[in-house]
Amino acid sequence: MSSNWPLVSICIPAYDKPDLILQCVKSALAQTYQNKEVIVSDDSENEQVYSVLKEYVSQNQIKYYQNKNRQGRLANYRRLLHELASGDWVMMLDGDDYFTDNSYIEKCIKDSISRNDSILYYFARHSVDESKQASMETNFIIKNGSEYIKNPIEFCSKFSHLTSLYKRRLAIESDFYQFNDLHGFLKLASLGLIAYYPHFAGVWRNVPMSQSKSLSEQDLYNIFRYFQKPGELDLFMNIQISNRYILYYFINYLFLINRLPENEKYIARDILLQSSRFSDYFSKSLELFLIQANNIILKFYLKLLNILYQCRN
Repeated sequence: MSSNWPLVSICIPAYDKPDLILQCVKSALAQTYQNKEVIVSDDSENEQVYSVLKEYVSQNQIKYYQNKNRQGRLANYRRLLHELASGDWVMMLDGDDYFTDNSYIEKCIKDSISRNDSILYYFARHSVDESKQASMETNFIIKNGSEYIKNPIEFCSKFSHLTSLYKRRLAIESDFYQFNDLHGFLKLASLGLIAYYPHFAGVWRNVPMSQSKSLSEQDLYNIFRYFQKPGELDLFMNIQISNRYILYYFINYLFLINRLPENEKYIARDILLQSSRFSDYFSKSLELFLIQANNIILKFYLKLLNILYQCRN
């Protein structure tokens, strides 16, 4: 493969789980695409993480960095994207996940070149176990991103962070990982063409108490601070988007608040109550949500109200 092909950065945010991180790194190195770099940013103090990776570090197969202080999930993502990665394209592979399709990146880059670099990002399906193997099919479904994100049910059902391959420069310009992974991809998709690969390319592990998939207290604090920035919610001014995605964010935040220790709930609650502009959007979302609700959704809504009540007291 020509060295003129774009560099791909496979970024691995890690936290503990040395047995899982090893499988993750091996799957990244097994990608057949040659012009790649594999970067691990370790957010834990577990010396076993480095121990299982030191052979690959010494052979310059991977780059390993250990954070001096715990960053939290989103900050670790941002560090990898903004400071450590140098590729034209980036993938963010959590340390407890792994690829199953060894040629996935190669297929994406070849497709990108064939389309004169017109695709902003690629994504595929992922499974939650190893029983669903990657297909050798190479058919990509090209979507107009600004239209595709207006159908949140389809977009969210197919969205897979671990299989998303995206342009680093545009990701930085789109403020990736300020709120969550989905937020940045919505902004990026609105800029042009995206490509969906309708086959399994990796395994997402739902590891209990996984710090690589959970948000830190600082992450929570930054979420609604971010939405106070002038113009940031303008992405959702299109009512077809706002009524659905803003509700999704709000629900996500409520459940995060509910998991916090009692003394930390007040911090998150204060940010919520101060976010009047966000609340205006949410009220519209909630109105549509209730109009379309069935009995199951109404029970879910009552559970949310209970969480809100706990936050207010």
